[in-house]
Amino acid sequence: KNAFQPDFTFGPVGPIGIENDCFVVKLTADGALSYATFLGGSSFESCRDITVNDIGQAIMIGKTVSTDFPTMNAFQPNHGGRSDVFVVQLSADGALVYATYLGGSKDERGLGIAMDGARQFYMTGNTTSTDFPTQNAAQPLFGGGSGNPTSNGDAFVVKLSADGSTLIYATYLGGFSQEVGRKITVDSEGKAYIIGNTHSTDFPTQNALQPAHGGDLDAFVAKLTTDGDLAYATYLGG
Repeated sequence: KNAFQPDFTFGPVGPIGIENDCFVVKLTADGALSYATFLGGSSFESCRDITVNDIGQAIMIGKTVSTDFPTMNAFQPNHGGRSDVFVVQLSADGALVYATYLGGSKDERGLGIAMDGARQFYMTGNTTSTDFPTQNAAQPLFGGGSGNPTSNGDAFVVKLSADGSTLIYATYLGGFSQEVGRKITVDSEGKAYIIGNTHSTDFPTQNALQPAHGGDLDAFVAKLTTDGDLAYATYLGG
């Protein structure tokens, strides 16, 4: 209903061997269908998080393998690697306002998204690309090890301008092994808070409650300032 993409997108079977679209649905307060749409290209998509801003626009993040994912007003209009993050914004009535790829030459997945009072985007996830787009980065270089690229990777944290055209900051966050940024939120001052997991014994800590790695897999908690500096980062685990 009221779909900007009313049909499932068929195409050649992609690198991971399956086709898959996301869907986005909005219900009214009493449960009636306001809009429902497919979202995807001709290969594989997975939507992982969604939030809504103060004027009823839905903002989504996920992963796409499709080279023909629908983009609009995109910061990165072209597919970068094997899989990229996608970021999509829909209007209150379901029209496509903004859609972009975000990624380097290997694999990315977007897992958490938030928006501040100025409608700027904040994102986290995982990347195995050494050329992930960085800007004003607290950690400008990829920290992951040189082994199997699918078993390594860093978390990333990204802040985009309200119109999606400008990277305010974008940084790796990780040590030699593997990190995944799972969720992100932002406070009234524009400071971002990220939670995820890490296998690395050299995860970049700052003002840490638990400065040392506790086990095979720890949680991490990190806080970035409004301009992307690392204010706080700690392990959390037994």
